[in-house]
Amino acid sequence: MVGVFAVLGGGCRSPEPDPLADLAGRIPTSVGGWVSAGEDGRYDADSIFSYIDGHAEVYLAYGLEGCLARRYGGPEGEPDLVLDVFRMASAEDAYGVFTWDSEGEPVEVGQGGLARPSWLSAWQGRYFLSVYAEGESPTAGEAMLALASAVAAAVGETGGRPALVDALPREGLEPRSIRFVRTRQALAIQLGAAPALVPPVDVQRGVVLARYRRGGEVARLVLARSSNPEGAEQVETAVRAWLEERAAGQAGAVRRRGALVAAVLGASSPEMADGLALEATAGEDHGASE
Repeated sequence: MVGVFAVLGGGCRSPEPDPLADLAGRIPTSVGGWVSAGEDGRYDADSIFSYIDGHAEVYLAYGLEGCLARRYGGPEGEPDLVLDVFRMASAEDAYGVFTWDSEGEPVEVGQGGLARPSWLSAWQGRYFLSVYAEGESPTAGEAMLALASAVAAAVGETGGRPALVDALPREGLEPRSIRFVRTRQALAIQLGAAPALVPPVDVQRGVVLARYRRGGEVARLVLARSSNPEGAEQVETAVRAWLEERAAGQAGAVRRRGALVAAVLGASSPEMADGLALEATAGEDHGASE
């Protein structure tokens, strides 16, 4: 806290840095004909519900540390733009928020961007960026792209996506289907099931999901890691029992390598399920304990 004296050393304790405040000073106040209007909004994990009604849980599931909101007034006849910059717990979490909704067309913004009518999202380091236009126009679309690019450049820092993504087999992978989740509820939402009906994988260290299409066959792959091989072995046993009980009539498989567990759900055939699970655990063990 500013003004609090440090007990040790006899001096003043420096105020804790505020990354979002520092970033706000580097974000442009105008882009094209759009100019910032009013004061920036600031929200934390407690107050985010007052700003985002109905979707705040998604950001909280990825360790939201803070949100900076800024409105830009447009030229006459053009819609306003709303910029939201979310600081997450890690770059992996920022990537996870970005993968939550993969609709739109890829754009070169930050470490990855997607553009839809009136909305652009991207991630850069541990930040997730969102630019929303309160209406559609070609000029507004260009301004959204320019603003998001400027924010990503202002962030500067980069960060790696989850290592589990690199364990995904490439053949037949639908890249836009990749999701990274941190909670059982998020896993359930992405699988379209109730939390009690999702496979009992270890979500604590993050889970990656992806869809595959090979020829006329399809499948869903779930990759999870435990803190050690012993824990992963227990997960493998639990998932195998879950498949026998819950996945009747659908082909599935589970395999383990070290601390990495691969579960294949809803495969078109047992052969595809077994092959995909084997491929996912055949390479480097991305689930090894740290």
